[in-house]
Amino acid sequence: MFINHPFFTPDNWLNLPWAISHWQINGYGILTMFWNLLLIVIPALLAIALAALCRRSKFKTYWSMLGGWLLFLLWLLFIPNTAYVITDVRHLISYCPADSEFRVCAAGAWMIPVFFTYGLLGWLALVYLINQFKDVVKVVLKSKWAAIFPLAMMPLITLGVLLGLLNRFNSWEFFLNPSQILVTAGTYFSSWAYFFNFLIFWLFFSMLYLLGDYVLRPLPWLKLKTKVRQISYGLPKSRKGRRPVRK
Repeated sequence: MFINHPFFTPDNWLNLPWAISHWQINGYGILTMFWNLLLIVIPALLAIALAALCRRSKFKTYWSMLGGWLLFLLWLLFIPNTAYVITDVRHLISYCPADSEFRVCAAGAWMIPVFFTYGLLGWLALVYLINQFKDVVKVVLKSKWAAIFPLAMMPLITLGVLLGLLNRFNSWEFFLNPSQILVTAGTYFSSWAYFFNFLIFWLFFSMLYLLGDYVLRPLPWLKLKTKVRQISYGLPKSRKGRRPVRK
């Protein structure tokens, strides 16, 4: 039939010369950029779900506790995607021939602000989403645990980024092949070359978070109080100090 013609198949449309699947910036697919930005949204949704679960169940049952730990594990698997976007500036390395004067080419200079902005989005997302989950920790646990939560998570985020950057693992592969991921993760603590990379990434990701938290939090137009905090604190407010309502 006409509707079954090969022209209308998804594979044909994706392989057309002008299809978005072929759009690239210095060999880096535009579709991949959108995909990575989409993955950043997942930790935000998981944090909102955990806050809602906390409000409704208070984690008083076994199943609510199990659900809370599962949401936290999923958040931990996907939050490294924010910092991973920062590393995509590496695609600028070969945009210009090595023998070019000052390593700058007029034909590809426009790539510099594109990748810089792309990496900046990853940095902002890293700070925003960690602080978002930090607000959830304040509700579930106590303020003292929330204070150390960002830096406590940074080694795990760093390890997740390196597993994706150097070993090409995806977040969901933890459920498909956990043994291989755990064995590979062990090399970052048994090999000096891998461990040195881990230390440097850990140091700079921590610095980027602290800098972002210091710079962005005071800005009135970028409040880091998300809907998670509103949901978590969605309890009746104290009436202390209010005038009684006259009937």
